[in-house]
Amino acid sequence: SFFVIGLAFVSLCPLISIIAFIYFLFIRMLIGYQVVFAETKKPDLGGEFWVTSMKHCQFGVLVYILVMTAALYQRADSPYPAAIAGLSLIHWVDSVIAFNDKFCWESLSQEEVIAIQQQEELGQAHQMRKALRGTYIQPELVDD
Repeated sequence: SFFVIGLAFVSLCPLISIIAFIYFLFIRMLIGYQVVFAETKKPDLGGEFWVTSMKHCQFGVLVYILVMTAALYQRADSPYPAAIAGLSLIHWVDSVIAFNDKFCWESLSQEEVIAIQQQEELGQAHQMRKALRGTYIQPELVDD
C-alpha cells in the first residue's frame, strides 16, 4: 500500500518521487537480504497472500480516488471536476463486490471437484504447462 500512497502524492507533488525512490530502494535492499539470508523456507500460501495483496491494491485505489477527488475539489473553480472524479467510486465499489463474490478461492463445491476429477480421468482436463527445468536450488544455501 506504500506504493499506491507514494503514487498518489507524486501526482500532487513531483518532488516526492525522490523520497519515494529512496524509500523503495531501501525496501528493495532490505527484502532482498531477507529473502536470501534471513528468512526460512515456508509452505506455499500463494493463494491467500495473493488475495490479500489484491485487497490491499483495491484499498490503495480507494485512497487514490479520494485524494484526487479532494485535490480537484480544492483546486478547481467549480465542484464538477471533483464530482466526475468521485463518480469513479461507483466502479470501484462494483469491482470490489465482483472480486469478493466471483472468485471462490478458499473452497470448491463438491460438484466442481467431482467434475474436475471426471475430466482428469477421461484425459480432458486442462493441460498444465510443463516445467522447463528441474527444481532451482540457490547456490548459497547448498551445504558443501
